[in-house]
Amino acid sequence: MNKDFLSGINSGVSEREGTFLMNQAKACPAGLPIVEIGSWNGGSTAWMGKGSLDGNKAKIYAIDPHYDNTWETFLANMKRSGASEVVVPIKETSLAAHKSWDKGTVGFLWIDGDHTYKGAALDIDLWAPELVDGGMIAFHDVTHRNLGVYRAVKERVIRSRHFKNIGFVHGIIYARKTNKAYPIIPWFFSRVLVMTRFYLIFSKQVVAKVVKPVIK
Repeated sequence: MNKDFLSGINSGVSEREGTFLMNQAKACPAGLPIVEIGSWNGGSTAWMGKGSLDGNKAKIYAIDPHYDNTWETFLANMKRSGASEVVVPIKETSLAAHKSWDKGTVGFLWIDGDHTYKGAALDIDLWAPELVDGGMIAFHDVTHRNLGVYRAVKERVIRSRHFKNIGFVHGIIYARKTNKAYPIIPWFFSRVLVMTRFYLIFSKQVVAKVVKPVIK
């Protein structure tokens, strides 16, 4: 795949993660907006922009207060990548953007904003209800157990019967929303598998932290 659209962008997502985001944006229906919480320099936004342009040209509402002075860089990266055609930059916090949200039901929700427990939980509480039935929600850096986003996702998504088809792509965890509560027995067994996968990932991280200094 030609990745010229990423030229000059300091992206915070891996190629596997970016490809996942691109495919989700490509599959999103034209009438349903994509919401991104946390844009930074626009790496993930560029991936989704590529997917949207190759697909149904769903609008991507990129929400980030850009406290770290990345606003101008973000805008330049969107122009350079060609994603400006479908990206609507919103220089606000997640909370402020939600208060004025009037674009209707969301087709794909990508959350990579405040990584504290309080911030991640707020993002889920605000935006998950906006997601269409059958829509995909995805989170970045959930496999870093030291971050609050892990706890927020475990409490609000993994333990919920209104999310199914949970899976992992590198540091991303994703799930599909269902308005009808997932039947209790398949929900239980699916969560056992998800948590087993989580702990395997965490175990590898712990081993890597112990072994790496020894090798050095």
